Amino acid sequence: MTNFLNNAERLTYKGGKGEVPYLLHLPEGHEEMGALPVIMLLSCGNSDNTCGSANNGCGNKENAWQAWPADTVIFNKLIDDKFPCIIVAPKCNNWCEPEAADSAWYIIDGIKKTYNCDPNRVYIIGTRCGAFGLYDYIGIESDNYGIAAAVSIDGAYMFDLINNIKKVPLWVCHRVEDENSKKMIEAVQKVGGKVQSTVFTSANDFINVGCTETELFTWLFAQRKDS
Repeated sequence: MTNFLNNAERLTYKGGKGEVPYLLHLPEGHEEMGALPVIMLLSCGNSDNTCGSANNGCGNKENAWQAWPADTVIFNKLIDDKFPCIIVAPKCNNWCEPEAADSAWYIIDGIKKTYNCDPNRVYIIGTRCGAFGLYDYIGIESDNYGIAAAVSIDGAYMFDLINNIKKVPLWVCHRVEDENSKKMIEAVQKVGGKVQSTVFTSANDFINVGCTETELFTWLFAQRKDS
């Protein structure tokens, strides 16, 4: 099975907000595949799997590569399976800062201009603190930055952006005790948004097991911005 972290290119997008590093995976033979869907992963900024007071709630004091292995493992089966796509993981030490969403937008904009992407099938996945970035990204702009669907994993809640967030089909994966995700699901449902959820009983394997399920990615790639 291909390892996403070991095989993704380490690149830097220069422009807009400055230099923004990111991981990039292109499927083998992508030049012959036609317009491809794009997934952007916003992974929590900590390298030690915590969001504690030692680093002010989130962020990465060591400035290690932002994407956790526990988060990117969800792609290891995906990139070898029946869902060819472009995967982009921008580096950010603190997705809780609203301006981080702008940096992510510049990277996706650059990807669209460089590769043959399907503009109606651009998706976003946010894990833990990266879910704050996800909700900022789809909530700040009324067009949701062109995102067709979103997956929030063990994430956040942002009620002030709910009128834009409700426009994006949303799948929320969370632990039983994750009250933040429950509040977000209830808020989206209350304003008529499309949201479904998967609840996990184990804090150790809810990402590794749940989000490699074919059902989730089948749903994700079926969503279109123009539908």
